[in-house]
Parts: sequence; C-alpha cells; structure tokens
Amino acid sequence: MLAVGGFFALGVLAGRYLETSPFGWLAALAAVSLAALLHRRWAMMWTLLIAGLAGGAHVAGWSFPWHSHDLRHLVAEDMVEVEVSGVLAESPLFKPFTRRHGAELFTAAILQVHHLQRDRQPPEPACGLVMVTVPEPLDESFFAGQRVRVRGVLQRPSRALLPGALDYRTHLEHRGIYYLLRTRQAADWLLAGGGATHPPLPARFQAWARQALAHGQPETDDAVKLLWAMLLGWRAGLTDEIAAPFMQSGTMHLFAISGLHIGLLAYVLMSLLRLPGLSLLMARLCVLPLMWFYIAATGWPASAVRAGLMLTVWWSAGLLRRPPQPLNTVCAAAFLILLWQPRQLFQAGFQLSFGVVLGLVLWMPPMTRWLESWAQPDPLALPATSPLAAALRHAWRWLAQAAAASIAAWLASAPLVLYHFSWVTPVCLLANLVMVPLGSLIVAAGAGALLTHGWWPALGEIFNHSAWALMSLQLHCSHAFADLPMGHWPAPRPPWPGLLMYGVVWVCIAAPFLNRRRRMAAATLLTVALLAWAPLAQRIHPSTVTILPLEDGYSILVREPGWAALLDTGRPLPAERHVTPFLRAQGLARLDALILTHGDLGQMGGLSCIVSEFQPRQILHGPLWHRSPAYRDWLQSTQHATLRQAVAAGFQLHTWQLLHPAADDPLGAADDSPLVWRRESPHGACLLLSDLSRAGQNQLAQRLPPHRLRADLLICGLPEQGEPLADGFLRLVQPRLVIVADNLYPADRRAPSSLSRRLARQRVALWCTRECGAVEIQFTSTSWRATAMDGRCATPDLLPGWQPPPDLENSE
Repeated sequence: MLAVGGFFALGVLAGRYLETSPFGWLAALAAVSLAALLHRRWAMMWTLLIAGLAGGAHVAGWSFPWHSHDLRHLVAEDMVEVEVSGVLAESPLFKPFTRRHGAELFTAAILQVHHLQRDRQPPEPACGLVMVTVPEPLDESFFAGQRVRVRGVLQRPSRALLPGALDYRTHLEHRGIYYLLRTRQAADWLLAGGGATHPPLPARFQAWARQALAHGQPETDDAVKLLWAMLLGWRAGLTDEIAAPFMQSGTMHLFAISGLHIGLLAYVLMSLLRLPGLSLLMARLCVLPLMWFYIAATGWPASAVRAGLMLTVWWSAGLLRRPPQPLNTVCAAAFLILLWQPRQLFQAGFQLSFGVVLGLVLWMPPMTRWLESWAQPDPLALPATSPLAAALRHAWRWLAQAAAASIAAWLASAPLVLYHFSWVTPVCLLANLVMVPLGSLIVAAGAGALLTHGWWPALGEIFNHSAWALMSLQLHCSHAFADLPMGHWPAPRPPWPGLLMYGVVWVCIAAPFLNRRRRMAAATLLTVALLAWAPLAQRIHPSTVTILPLEDGYSILVREPGWAALLDTGRPLPAERHVTPFLRAQGLARLDALILTHGDLGQMGGLSCIVSEFQPRQILHGPLWHRSPAYRDWLQSTQHATLRQAVAAGFQLHTWQLLHPAADDPLGAADDSPLVWRRESPHGACLLLSDLSRAGQNQLAQRLPPHRLRADLLICGLPEQGEPLADGFLRLVQPRLVIVADNLYPADRRAPSSLSRRLARQRVALWCTRECGAVEIQFTSTSWRATAMDGRCATPDLLPGWQPPPDLENSE
C-alpha cells in the first residue's frame, strides 16, 4: 500500500494543480489499462501508473460540475440576492470568537440546495453545497436533515487578501462547497416542512455527552469547554485566546480526535467486554461499531477517521491471521480516506495527522532503541535483581519511549506546523512529556464519566471532577510551557523546495531499501544542501515592500536585510486579526520601527496591539500637531514616551528618506501632512505617498526638484476629499505603476473611475488593492518585481514608460 497510496496521492496532486478535464484523465486511464492488458510483463509499473491516473481522474471528477443544475452553471461570481431551499447537511454550529476588543458571534451550517429563487423570478432547480452564515445564534429547532428556506446574499467565498492568510474560497472548495450565503438575521431562516423530525443520533449523543460531562460542575468554565473540545470535538468553546497557549507550546494536537482517543476508548471498551468472559473476536466485533459511532458523533475529523481505519485494518489483519504491518496500515488508511474525499490531501489536519503517524512508525523504534541503549548494563556484570533496579529500568524504558515519540512527532510535524501556522515550537519536545500523559488521563476520566453517568450519576460526577481538575492543570501547564524563553517563535513560511528536501532527508534516513551507510550518506548530503540553500534563498529578494489592504485602511511592511518597519497599523480589530498574523508569518518577533504617517484612526487605531505584540525599537511620527483626538491623546500620554520620535523632511531611515512634511509647514488638514517616504534605487525608485491630498502634493512639488520625486512605483491611499493624484504631480513623478490602497466598502473609499481613465491616457498601470489584494514589491540589485495576490505581475520590462497625454498642459 505504500507504493499504491503514494502514486494515488501524486495523481491527486496533479489533478488538483493541472486543472485538467476528467475526460482527459479517464482517456489516459483507459489507454494505460489497455496497455497493461496487452503487455503484462511490467505489471508493477502499470499498477503504479494506473494508481496515479486514477487519483488524477478521481479528484478531477470529484470537483467537476456534472449536473446541468449545478450552482456553478446558474450563478456567476457577482453577489445576488436569492432565496434557497434545501436540506441541512449538518446541524448549525454556533461559533463565538473572543477577541481583545469584543466578541464576534455567528452560526454556520452546510445546506444541500434543491431550489434557487432570484428576485421576482420563479424557483428553479439547483444542486450543490452552500455554506450559510448568520451573525447570531439559531434556536435548536434547526438540525441536520431538515428542509429549510433561507434568504440572503449568495456569492463566491472571498480569496485571501494577505500573503499567508487563510484562503477561505480554497478551504471551502476542498470540502466541495463553492458558494457562501450570508444572511442578516435569524428571521431569514424558515422551516420548510418535511425532512427529519428529530436530530440525528450523533447530534443527540453530542448534546447528551456535553450535559453528562458538565454534570456536577458548578459552572461551565473554560476547563469544561476544553473537556467538550478534547472528548467530543466541540470547537465552539475553543476560542483563539484559549487555544493560543496550546498552539505556542505545540500541544494543540491534543484537541484533535485522534489515535489517543480512539486507542483509549477501544482499550476501555475491550476491557469491559472481556470482564464477563467474552472472546477476543466477539469483543472486537462489538467495539468496532461503537468506535465508528463515536467518530461520527465527533464530526468525522480526518485524524479520527485515520485512527479508526488503522484500528479496523489492524484488527482485520488479526482476524484473517495476517501479520499486521504499521506502515502498510497507515498507507491503507490514507488511500481509503482519499477515495472517500480526495481533497482531504490539501487540508492541514490530514497532513499533520498522517505526517505524525508516519514519523512515529518510521523513526520512533530506532530512536527508542538508541535511547534505551544509554541505560544498558554492562554485559559482563551480573544483572541487578532488586525491586529498585527493576523500577528504574521500567521508568527509563517508559521515559525513552515517551521521549522518542515526542522527538519523532515533532520532527515529522515541525515543517507542516511552520508551513501552515508560521510557528517553530521546540518546547513541545518537553511539553509533550507532560501534556500527553495528562491528556490520556483526561480522556480516561471523561470516558469513565460518560460510561457511568446513566446508571451511577454519583460516580460519573467524581469522574467529571477528576477530569476538570486534570484539564485545569493542563491549562496551567500550557501557559507555563508557552511562557518559557525560546520555547516558540514565529518564522516565515518555507517554500515548497525546502519542504521537499526536508522530506527526502528523513525518507533516506528511514528507507528500508538502503543500507545504513548509504542512508547516512544521502541524509548528510541533503542536509548540507538544505543548510546551504536556506540562507541563499533568503538573499534572493532581500528588500521588499508589502501593501496590506485592511477593512478600513491599510498597512505597509518595509523590509531590508536585517531590518523591518511597519507603516500604519489599521484599526484595532484588523490589526489583531490580519496584521499581527501576517507579521508573524514573515518571521518577525520584533519591529525595528513603527511609523505613523498621520493621525487618522483608521491608520493608527491598532497601535497598542502592534506595540504589545512586536515591541518596536522606535515609533516615528510627524512633526505637526493633528486635530485627531486619538492622535493628540497618544502624544500627550506618557506611554511609549521613550520610543516616540518626531521626524521631518530630510530624515533618513535605512534606505528610505522622508520627503514630507517639513517642520515649518503650516498646519492644515490631516491629509495635507502625512509622512511621505522615498526609496532611491538606480533601477527604479519607490514613493510611498500615503493619503496625501492635493494641497500636500502642491507643497511637496514646490519644495523639491523634479528628480527628487521621480519614481517607477507610486503607492498611495485615498484622501478624505478629492482624487488621490493630480495630473501635475503625476507629470513630476512619472510613475510606471500606481498602487492605490482602497476598500471595497464603503463605496466612497474606492478609487474613482476617473483616476483609471487619467492614468490610462498617460500609459500608467493602475492596481487597486480592493481587486488584486495585497501587493508585494521585491527589489534586487538589477530590477524590481511587483506581484499581487490575484496573480498579476509587473516588472520594468513588462510596463511601458510614462507618456504625457496631449492635453496635459490644459489639465489641472
């Protein structure tokens, strides 16, 4: 199954990224199958090739709109007001998110659409899955299997606007969902009649189990909600604030229903069934349905399905009197999951689950033997027979196994955690030695509470209190491990060649088809290549400017070799939700400078969040006194007084020079005097204009000669009044590419259409961040390159030079 599963996964990868029609894959599969029948001598090669083509055909067919009434045929990309009717594919899930500046509440559910009705049009047949959201909780009358009618705005899910952020559209497409229906209130949901009359059995079990685990507890606090998350997969209480210490300590895997839960549950049930004398065969046949019911009740997570399949294959091998093989069992489980849902391969849960298990299967046994050899007695000495010596040997054996499991799991999961979450967590090597045994005790206590709640409530309450105490201890331990110095730090996402080289290194170390000398030689060679390639890849584009569009405002990250500065922060919530994760994904633990271009709340509202998270070495602001109350209060406060520094025109910061405002400029509106920066380069300068108004542009043009303003790249926002760029100012700058940081909502914060017409007459390319998302500009020693999140790209060779229109002399 290793070769078959591997080639099937490669076929799934090819089918996902080549985006070929399933008919092409099926034709290739038929041709190869015919060749295999005619030429049977190469049976293994044909088998592996058929497995790869089958994987490509499977994923292409799984996502192809076969039905003529598919929503992808009926609804375009634009938003449309509709009313849909269908059946709830799962019960609505209420998700509260606790944030620093308040809580966000919304309910999400997956709806299988049967009919679609647009405004003033009759209903039409439709099919497809839709994610429906409402910004408030729904009552318990809505559950899976019911027919409902929902009215809202139907649209394609939004793509990621920032590098490294979650691409919600791709995330839903991996689940077969291509549209998002946003409703305004719970009144937009109506029961249509028909369908299920009672919640499904797994949902009823979930409700009963939550009540059973909370029985006897004085209140539903964080520890009880974490018990629900760990034992039942209930994610509503696992907010970002609670999950942060577990993420930073590398122990978030405890809340994924995985082999730890399935193994302990199977062990407890097997022990109970074997007490009355039931045979091993009958006990296994009784446990397997109960185990799969538990997996269904927790929502079919990939890690639980993987553990359930592995246990089923393992026990089936024993029943058939076949020797079980761990590696073969893991690959068989992966193959079956991909047959069920091929796009699971691209989800972080699937990758982490199978990555960790493969690490345990391949690397834990040799590591355990190596660690146990440290305490091996002298072979020529008589073995110690005292109880103390035997206890020490058993303790060391347990510690060696636990340490080997922790090391193997971390080595296997570290690149995936770095890629998906931008964290390096070496503290988990120590944390798992404490947290995993605690988690095992919690699962055992929770299982005891569920098994005894119905027939002996007092004993179930004792189990509940034990589980609550252990979970509280685990919560305190997670904070302690997360606070250890150098226990975790943010790091940039590695490119796929680095991940590939890392995987090849460990495959060579554990490859059974190579002898020890060749394995070590291959691993050493690839490790040296990886260590040499990593710093080289870091120097390819050492200087970058990244424009981050936010909900109301924008932020700009400026990076030079060994130096980073952030211009503006956005409002408080976008600063916490978007800017902070982005900076962490860039591997930044601290900023060298935080620059406030002007006192607008939309540009500096998230100041306290960024300062507390990244502790900038200095905070730069303009020399003029703005009318903004938030800006004046910040200047008058003693907080950050040692970091603040007022700068004026002529100030040099690394490779950037401040052009505006001067210290003696007259005080005007806030948009008349924001900080304007320019990066000089022989191969194309860059001008950061901020929200500079036309009055400020006139001051800047009168103070500086034209060659001090000329730039290939011009980055600006939208002033409060008027258009962002005057024709006379454009004649002085002569840009090739103008990037406007605007917003989709409200409409008055979009770049006006007249600006695009004026720039088109001057042969200047215009990018608006509301359309293209974040933009990254990379400067090299010979040129520059701008890329946007929607895939567009610009270089000096691809853009024409600035050309004044014929009527420029008569324009403003």
